[in-house]
Amino acid sequence: MNKFKKIIENSENVNTEFKSSLANLERIVEIVCSFANSSGGFLLIGISDSKNVTGVDVGKQTVERLTNTITDNTDPVIYPEVFIKTMTGKNIILIKIENSLNKPHTAYGRSFIRIGKNTKLMKRSEYERLLMDKQRIEFDSLICKNASEKNISKEKLKEFINLYEQIKSKKLKGNPKSILESLNLIISNKLTNASILLFGKNPQNFFPNSIISVSRYKGTTVGSKRLDYKEFKGSIIDQIDKAYDYIIEHIQVNSKLVKHKVAREDIYEYPLFAIRELIINAISHRDYSEQKSKIIIKMFEDRIEYYNPGGLPEGVTPKTIVKKQKSRNPLLARTLNKINYIEELGEGWDRIIEEFENHPLKPKMPLIEDFGDALLVTIYSGTLNMQSPDKSGQKILDYLGKNSKKVTEKVTEKVTEKVTEKVTENQLKILSAVKENKFISSKELSKIVGISERKIKENMAKLKTKNLLKRIGPAKGGHWEIIK
Repeated sequence: MNKFKKIIENSENVNTEFKSSLANLERIVEIVCSFANSSGGFLLIGISDSKNVTGVDVGKQTVERLTNTITDNTDPVIYPEVFIKTMTGKNIILIKIENSLNKPHTAYGRSFIRIGKNTKLMKRSEYERLLMDKQRIEFDSLICKNASEKNISKEKLKEFINLYEQIKSKKLKGNPKSILESLNLIISNKLTNASILLFGKNPQNFFPNSIISVSRYKGTTVGSKRLDYKEFKGSIIDQIDKAYDYIIEHIQVNSKLVKHKVAREDIYEYPLFAIRELIINAISHRDYSEQKSKIIIKMFEDRIEYYNPGGLPEGVTPKTIVKKQKSRNPLLARTLNKINYIEELGEGWDRIIEEFENHPLKPKMPLIEDFGDALLVTIYSGTLNMQSPDKSGQKILDYLGKNSKKVTEKVTEKVTEKVTEKVTENQLKILSAVKENKFISSKELSKIVGISERKIKENMAKLKTKNLLKRIGPAKGGHWEIIK
């Protein structure tokens, strides 16, 4: 009842309308149609425009007659939820209409839409646009023009297969073409847009703005000094990994002693899952048919902003994003899900919210703003009382253990002196694993860190360049050693 009262208190608006009686059933059906064609809403019968409770007489067949009038005169049929509520001893009929995924609907042969607190006839252009959206094939499932198998990177496909087999513990059998077909990435012997975005040698030859740009600012506005600007290209999997590693390198982290534990605990200013999940969301849900814009990430001292071309998919709003998940690129989403890059549908945002709620620094909750043709998600930093935003040297000591004989002050000095050569979270995991087992293989590291073997080798090479790691002996029979 509290929610019911709140609906009345909010007065008439884009999602709420009052009617004092059932006298004009045709108008009631038109209002229901307008809600279904817009973002859903509530129609309360027995409440006047001034919010006075007039009540309605409710007989045995009142609800049935009302429901039948709506279903008989709408196309596609709208099935309302009808409730009887009581207030001040009077009956009120509450009709709840969901935001329809089957729009446009008509009432008595005409289509209506909600504009502010008014129900208006829908313009023909809007009606035709909704029809086109309804019949449109998702962009990622379309055939990629002028693409052939020579545009597919066998190396990237092999990395995907290896990661899939490690995660699922089962084999993907067949040649590259048959595997792409099994993933629905080849249709009628032709490559889809998704196949190029996922495994293309150079996807930007086909989709120039399928890139992620990241800007870092010293202050809290774009007018502040820009510290750095990076563009991440290549396959969407490469973009996810590289953008995530870059952001992690440039956020604050503190280490604290935990009671009854030997190892220290790292506390980042943002939940790491949220950072990665929002990159993946941007990649998998952006509108790739719009190639005038790219994914833009802006890092400020107090927040990170994710700008994504395309806005929210039809039927999803900032208020319903946790409960309603719909991918603009389902083929990309399904493929990324096979290697655990994407959460099961609907779980990603649930976990993002949970991570913020449980973060020890209690940052503000994320802000979601939908501008129709673009989406902006902002996450806010927790407060870290650190003397310096770059604590890479100390972080290595905290991560590997201050008393480790294999990690000396020389390592710390080398990292802290090289401010531009920061150590990523994945590289720290590699160092920790090498500390435990100097004979560890790339395959074993891949399972521990959760990235492909190629990424492991790239990170090992970077650690060698930073003089933190070296190889002793040949590839077979040799071992790794943390530099003293």
